[in-house]
Amino acid sequence: MPYVLRPTSEFLKDIGRLDKSIRVIVEKRLERIKENPRLSKPLEHEANCYTERIKNFRIVFEVKGEEIILYRIRKRKQAYLS
Repeated sequence: MPYVLRPTSEFLKDIGRLDKSIRVIVEKRLERIKENPRLSKPLEHEANCYTERIKNFRIVFEVKGEEIILYRIRKRKQAYLS
């Protein structure tokens, strides 16, 4: 059973800034994440938080029950800053 994606307003702003070619890749990757988010790399010091690599970008998200909260998508250097 697929999970439900819940993007934050910050995630929506980030994805709006991306180049269209990257956005297409992100949409495909989000479908894969929706099916099984735990295949992504877990963040070391955050329970239930994961990261997914797309070229030089990272998607940071958290799994809460049947929901996936999408926090941000940014270049690697900026993705892990609070």
